[in-house]
Amino acid sequence: MGGVSMANSVGWKELLAVGSLAIALEALLAWCVGIGRPLRGDEMHFVETILQFGTQPFSLDLLTHYNEMSGPLPFLLYGAWGRLAGFEPESLRLLSVIIAVFTYVVWYRFLRSETASPRLALGGAAFLALHPYMLYLSLFIYTDMLAILCLVGALWAVRRERPVWLAIWLCAAALNRQYFVFATLSAGAHYLARYASRRQRRDVSHLLAVAASALPLAALCFVWGGLCPDGALKRVYLDERAHYHLSSLVLYVSLASLYLLPVLAMRWRDHFSHKRLVLFALGASAVYWAYPVAPSASAVEAGIPQVGMLHQSVHRLLGSAVAEHVMFYAGFTAGLSVVGGIVLDAASRWRTGRIDFQFFLDLTIVMFLAVMPFSYLHWEKYFMPLVPVLILRILFVPFSERFAPNDLVAVRLTRIPDNRFALDEIEEQEPAHR
Repeated sequence: MGGVSMANSVGWKELLAVGSLAIALEALLAWCVGIGRPLRGDEMHFVETILQFGTQPFSLDLLTHYNEMSGPLPFLLYGAWGRLAGFEPESLRLLSVIIAVFTYVVWYRFLRSETASPRLALGGAAFLALHPYMLYLSLFIYTDMLAILCLVGALWAVRRERPVWLAIWLCAAALNRQYFVFATLSAGAHYLARYASRRQRRDVSHLLAVAASALPLAALCFVWGGLCPDGALKRVYLDERAHYHLSSLVLYVSLASLYLLPVLAMRWRDHFSHKRLVLFALGASAVYWAYPVAPSASAVEAGIPQVGMLHQSVHRLLGSAVAEHVMFYAGFTAGLSVVGGIVLDAASRWRTGRIDFQFFLDLTIVMFLAVMPFSYLHWEKYFMPLVPVLILRILFVPFSERFAPNDLVAVRLTRIPDNRFALDEIEEQEPAHR
C-alpha cells in the first residue's frame, strides 16, 4: 500500500559498538597502508580541484570551469574541510575516513531496522565495508564514498516515506556523481507507478520531491552547456559520452553475480532454481562473445589494460586472457539469471499493483543498467553504488509495508526466515470517497 514500513528499533549502544568497529577497521587500514603516503592516481587532480574550491572565492565561474567530470559537492565539502584542517594528504584523507565510518553506521542502522537479526544486519554491513573497493574509497581522497552515503540516505527516505529527506539525498547524490541520476529516475518511476495504481495524494508529494531534487543538477548542466563542467577533460571525452556501450552492460551484469557471490550463495534457490530463467540465461549469454569485457577506449589511451581490481587480480594470478574471459562469461551468465529474475519481478509487481519497496529496488537496478553504459568509461568501481541495493534486494526481501491509518486494511502478522515478520494483506477496503 505504500505506507510507512515496519522498523525494528536500534539502540544507541548498538550503533556505538558498530561505529567503534568501523573506526577500528579504518585505523588498521590507515596504519597498514599509510594515511600520509604520497598522492596517487586520481587523488592528484582531485586535490588540485579541492585546492581551487578551498582557496578561491566561490563563484559561478569556478562552478562552470573546474577541470573534473563529476559534480561540485565533494570538492566544496573537502575544500571547506581543508580550510579548517589543512590540505595535506593525511588531513584530507581523514575526512574520507569520517565519511566512511558515518556511511557504515547509517548502512548498518538501516539494515538493522529491517531485520530482528543483528547478525544478518552486521553481515550485510561488513560485506559492504570489507569490499576491496570500499576499503580503497574509505581511505583515499575520492568522491564515491560520499555519493554512496547519499544513496543509502535515499533508500532510507523511500523506505520510511520521507519526501523532504528524499529530495535532499537524491539531490546530493547527483551533485556528487551525475550518473546517480539513476536513483532519481527509479524513485520518480516508483512514485509515478504508485500514483497511477492508487491515486493517493501523498504520492504527489513524493513526485514533487523527486522533481525538486533534479533542479540543481539541471541548472548546473545549463551553466556547463552539457553534463559536466566546461573544462579540459570535457573536451577530451566529448566524443564518447552519448553512446550506449553494450560491453559496459555486459561488465555490470557480470559484476552483479561476481561481486555478490557470497550473498547469492545464501539465497541461491531464489535466483537459480527457475529452469526457464536459467535456460534463458544460458542461451542469451552468447552475447558475451560479441561484446566481451574489455577496457574502454579512454582506458586504453591511458595505458590501463583491465577494467578494475577483480580483472587486475585475475590477470596477475592467472596471466591468461582466456581464463579472464571464462570468469566474466560465467559471471555474465549467472548475472543474466539474477537480473532477469529482477526484471520479471518488477513486471509482475506492476501488473498486480504491488508497488512496494521491493519494486523500487527492482527499478533502481534496472535504471542503473540503463544509465551507466552511457558513460565514456566502464570501471568496476562504478558498480559499487549498486552493491548495497543488491544486498537489500537479495538478502532482505520480502519487505513488509505498514499501511497508513486512513487505509482500511485487514492484515495478519506471520513469521518468515531470519526472524523477520511480514504483514500479509487479507482484505482491502478503500473508502468510497477517494
